[in-house]
Amino acid sequence: MASFPTPRPGVTVALPATVLLALALFALAYHPGTAKSGASRCLTIAEIQGPGAFSAYDGRDGLACVQGCVTGVAADGFYLQSISPDTNPATSEGIFVYRWSGWTNPRGLKAGDWLEITDFGVQEFYDSTEIVKLKSDRNTAYRRLGACALPAPIPAAPLTDPQTDPVRRFEALEGMRVVMDLDAIVTGPTARYPSRYPAGDPEIALVSAASPLAGRRLFAGDVPVGRGMIYLSGGLGRDLPDVAVGDRVTASGLTGVLAYQFGRYVLLVDNAAPALTVQAAPTFPSQASPIGPDEFALCSYNAENFFDAVDDGDGDMGDWSPSGAAAFNARLRRTAAILRDALQHCTVIGLQEIEGKDAVWRALADAAGGYRFDYYESADSRDITVGILYDPARVTVRSSKPSQACTAQDFGVKATEARGPRARPYPCPKGFLLFERPPYVADLTVRDAAGEQSLDVRVVVNHFKSRRGDETVNRVQRLAQAQHVAGLLSAPNSVALGDLNDLPSSPTLDAFTAYADLYDTHVPRNDRYTYIFNGLAESPDYAIVTPELLRRVAAAGPVHVNADFPESRDRDAPGRISDHDPLFVRLTFGPGRRGLNTGRPHGMIP
Repeated sequence: MASFPTPRPGVTVALPATVLLALALFALAYHPGTAKSGASRCLTIAEIQGPGAFSAYDGRDGLACVQGCVTGVAADGFYLQSISPDTNPATSEGIFVYRWSGWTNPRGLKAGDWLEITDFGVQEFYDSTEIVKLKSDRNTAYRRLGACALPAPIPAAPLTDPQTDPVRRFEALEGMRVVMDLDAIVTGPTARYPSRYPAGDPEIALVSAASPLAGRRLFAGDVPVGRGMIYLSGGLGRDLPDVAVGDRVTASGLTGVLAYQFGRYVLLVDNAAPALTVQAAPTFPSQASPIGPDEFALCSYNAENFFDAVDDGDGDMGDWSPSGAAAFNARLRRTAAILRDALQHCTVIGLQEIEGKDAVWRALADAAGGYRFDYYESADSRDITVGILYDPARVTVRSSKPSQACTAQDFGVKATEARGPRARPYPCPKGFLLFERPPYVADLTVRDAAGEQSLDVRVVVNHFKSRRGDETVNRVQRLAQAQHVAGLLSAPNSVALGDLNDLPSSPTLDAFTAYADLYDTHVPRNDRYTYIFNGLAESPDYAIVTPELLRRVAAAGPVHVNADFPESRDRDAPGRISDHDPLFVRLTFGPGRRGLNTGRPHGMIP
C-alpha cells in the first residue's frame, strides 16, 4: 500500500487528484454505510445493532443497504431479523423498521418476506435501535428478494429477580424472535392502545409467579420501570385476553419478537397457539356506602376523553371520538352507572376530560339521574373541560368561574383553542396562558337532606399538565399550576379535587403542604392508587382540603371500578370505562370521624 505524507498540526498538504480519488475509495471500502445505495456493500443487522446498548450508526443517514427476514408487522412498521447471523452473541440480529404513525402496510408485507432495504437512516428512539427515513414504500426503498423461513426463536426466561438489570439480560435479543414459558400474575390489566388492527394494540403487565414481587401491589417508585416485569403485547396484529389485576396467566412455548419500548422489554406475541390460559382472581365489589341524611359527599372523576359521536371540528376528532351513536350511548350508560351507583349519587362530582359541549354535559347529568352541570371552555386542543355535576336538591351554586393564570414562560397553550359560548376573554395581554384546562372554581352552599343544616364550600376542580412529552418543561408548568391552585384555597372550607398528574413525592404536591392531602390522613398506603401504568399503581387524582374542612371529613378513598380491570373490545362487556378510578370524600355537617368507605379492590392483591 502506498504511503502518504503525514502533515504536522496546522500544516496543509496538497495532494494530487488521483491520490484524493484513491483515498475516497479506501474510505468507502473501510467505512461501509456512509455512501448512497449501490456505493458500498450492505450492512448487517448485527453491525447496525453493535455489541453495546447503543448503535454506532445512530443519527446516520443515507446508509447503503441491509437485508433481513420480516418476522412481524406492527401498525407503524415491521421487524427484520438476519438470515445469516454473525458469531458474536453480544450483537442482536433483529431490528425494527419504523415507517410512520398511520402507516397502512401498502405493500402487504408479512412474516416470511425476505427484504433488502436501501438508502436509510438509523436512530435510537428511547434507546431502541430503529431503521428510519425510508423514502417511500416502493421498490426503491425496500424490495422482496424472495421468501424466508422464520428464524428459530431463542429461549428467553422471564425475569424473576427485580435486582436483575433487564438490559444486561435482553439487549443482545432486542428485535429478535424468542420463546418463553410463562407463569405470571397480572399487575397491569389489558390495555388496548389505538392502532389499525381490530383489537388495537393490547398489552398486559405481569410479574413471574416465582418473583418476590408476586402478590404485591406494585406502586410507581417501588421498582424501576421494567425491573422484574413481563410485558406482553398484541402489537403484531394478535389479540390478547382481557385480564384483570391479580389474574394468573400461563403459557408454554409462547413465541414473539422481543422489543424494547419506552424503557421496557415487551414480548410482541406472534403465535396464536398455544393460547394463554387465564385463572381469574376473585372479584370483590368496590363502591361507596350510601350517603347519610346528615352527610354529603364530594367526588372527583377523570372520565377519559368523554366525547359524543358528532365530529363538530372542535377537538373531538380521530382517536377521541366514539365510532357512532351506539358506542357513545353504551359509554354514557356505563359512566352514568359509576356516578349513580359506585359513587352513590355523590352530592358534587368534579369531572375532568368531558367534551366542552353543553349537549355532552347535559346527557351525562341526565343519565346519572337528576344532576345539573356547570363548566367553562378550556384551551385544550382536544376540547376537554373540567367542571361539576351537582344535586340541585342539596346544592346551590353561588358563583363560579374559570381561574386561568398568566405566566412569563410560553408553555405552548393556545388561547384560540378556547371557543364557544362558555369561553372567556383572553386574560393575559402581556404574557402567556398557564393552563390548557383552567381550574373550575365554584362557591357552593351544601345542605343536609332535611334542609336544616348548611355549609359553604369552595370546590376547585383541576386537570394539570400531563406527563407526556418533555418532562423538564412539564414539571415546571405543573409546579406553577399547583402554586396557583394553592392560592385559590382561600375560603375556610375549600377543597382542590382532580387529576394533578403527579406523584405524592413531587414538587407539585409539595405546593400544598399548608393543606391536608386526604391520602395521608384517611387512606392506607396500599389503597392509594387510581391509575395503573406499566403495571405500577399511581395516584394522580387527589382531594386536598383546608384544615377547617378536614375536621368535617368522615372518610375518603378511591373507588376501584376501573384501574384494576381490562379495557375490553366489547363496549358492553365488564371492564373499565376510564383509565382512572374516582375518588369519594364523605363529610358531615359537624366534626368528622376518620375511616374508609370503599370496598376491597378486585383481585388477590390486598
